[in-house]
Amino acid sequence: MDTALDPSLPPTEAPDRPSSPGVGSRRDMSSSEASLGRWVSEAFRRAVRMPRLWLSLWMLNLGLSVVCGLPLLIALATQLLDRPLADAMARGQADAALLDLLLNGSGVAAGVLFGLVGALLVHWLASVALSAGLLRALLPPGHRLRIPTDAVLHHAAAALRPSFRLEVLALLGLRLPLLVLCVLAAALVGRGQRPLAGSVMLLVGSYAPIVGVGLWLWSALSLAIQVARLQLLSQSAAGASAYRILRATLRSLWAAPGLLRRVAALSLLSVVAYAVLIVGARLGAAALDYRLFVGLAFGLRQLAAMARSVLALFQLATAGELWQSQADSEAQTRL
Repeated sequence: MDTALDPSLPPTEAPDRPSSPGVGSRRDMSSSEASLGRWVSEAFRRAVRMPRLWLSLWMLNLGLSVVCGLPLLIALATQLLDRPLADAMARGQADAALLDLLLNGSGVAAGVLFGLVGALLVHWLASVALSAGLLRALLPPGHRLRIPTDAVLHHAAAALRPSFRLEVLALLGLRLPLLVLCVLAAALVGRGQRPLAGSVMLLVGSYAPIVGVGLWLWSALSLAIQVARLQLLSQSAAGASAYRILRATLRSLWAAPGLLRRVAALSLLSVVAYAVLIVGARLGAAALDYRLFVGLAFGLRQLAAMARSVLALFQLATAGELWQSQADSEAQTRL
């Protein structure tokens, strides 16, 4: 027991100990790391224990991929007739084959662009529409806003307007400026087209840092937006302004170094996990395709897609943990 902190002793009897600089900050950092580990474990446990949700997300993503990929498949069917590239793509060498088609076939380029834009738009609409219900279903047990999994669609539909209002504000005020900054940085790096004229390693080395930092910031913004969405849902009865809640959430996170560090760590963890899943599944499926094990390659891709669905639920669950910690921090500040 530290007698210097015993209120029963008079001030003169308190031992005069030299202060050790950095001890408090190290203790705070250790406590923050322990809290972050608890967040990650509890959020991941809640996401995994909801198979109905991640299986439904997987089926939804599979259906959207099939529908949005039809223009590309139709364009490929017309371009690959009696061409040796068809065998290369069947054997997992799709990257080089698609690059050749994009550079030499205008129909494929148009189909890829249309499919990509359509897939991004549909995926964005679906994620925003379901986000409110999923966030509430993934809150800790016993929370007043938590709902059962079979009520996700109902509560998502009820919160559709405020969710889209918040997402449009975040898109115009946060996401688009970030995209513009990334494009400008890429243009500065690629001026004179020196990276494009070099090897693949030069191309990756030139643009990978910009892509990595951009994805990290995008993930951090997404986490902050989900926290603001939960705050908006908790105040929906009072008719709160989406703009004010988004601004207050960003200010609150920025003013709390501990919460800001957790946002940065969770965002980096999500980006790394997505990269491992995407690259690992792509390399593994390409190796299976090369041996013409098409069924196994398809199964591996779907397992990776299920894992990405679990990861998406994990991100929403961590947003709930962050929202609760933000509310506790604000309550302590008021006291």
